[in-house]
Amino acid sequence: MFDTSVMARLSAAPLNPRADGIIDSFEIERVDRANDQHERVAVAARVRTFDGQVNSRQLVFTLTRRDDRWFIQEWRAGTP
Repeated sequence: MFDTSVMARLSAAPLNPRADGIIDSFEIERVDRANDQHERVAVAARVRTFDGQVNSRQLVFTLTRRDDRWFIQEWRAGTP
């Protein structure tokens, strides 16, 4: 994700393009549903760093249902 203003409406956990890179593309690898209100989603992402390098990274997002939509509660690099 690059648009930080859009991410601010979708996430409590910021994605900073300078520090975290820009997600160019991703593929969902796994979804673990805890209940109707919480999910953990593992993705394989193609991330471009601020200095121009492109790396593959696995990211894990914890989603919470708010106002009838999914909201990113937190994210981290690594496996679920």
